[in-house]
Amino acid sequence: MVCKPKVIITSTKVFDLPIEIQEMLESYCDIIVDDLPNELPPIRKIIHHIDFIPGENIPNNAAYRMTPTENEDMRK
Repeated sequence: MVCKPKVIITSTKVFDLPIEIQEMLESYCDIIVDDLPNELPPIRKIIHHIDFIPGENIPNNAAYRMTPTENEDMRK
């Protein structure tokens, strides 16, 4: 059995990190944010919903069709 230590960084400076991590962070600096907001975004006027046609059957098909043997193997 191999056990890896769990590392949790709560606060650190970038220059304290290994050079490989610094380079990776630098390459993604345009998409990394420093601060996250403390609240949810405002409610927008458009809310996602799916319109169902009255009297129609809902397509209730499996995403991946399997043979009975494959299905039994998946259940095991």
